[in-house]
Amino acid sequence: MLMLAAILIAWSQSAHSTLKIVEDAVEAPASDVRLPRWSYGLVVVRGCDGCPPNLYRVDENTIYFLGRTRVTLDDLRETLREARYRDAGLFVVFVATGTDRVTRLRLTAPPGGESGQ
Repeated sequence: MLMLAAILIAWSQSAHSTLKIVEDAVEAPASDVRLPRWSYGLVVVRGCDGCPPNLYRVDENTIYFLGRTRVTLDDLRETLREARYRDAGLFVVFVATGTDRVTRLRLTAPPGGESGQ
């Protein structure tokens, strides 16, 4: 039993030392985010009035979500035409650590919006 405990302790320490952060995330109201027109382009996130915008690159590997549902960039752009999303939705921009490349972009429903989002 003591040997098993020693093995588990050694294994858990080595597992913790190999953890690697691969994404950072930025949250912003939908009204402060500008989506690119094409699959290659920039997502512009305004942090505050008067602050310089943050620019993040999207490419063919960027994955888009509306809530938990995978959608296209065009679907997100169309959804933002609805006032309830544009005015009260929230974007989470996932960026590969140490880069400006967007890995995932998620738009969540405003309070009282669709369930599961």
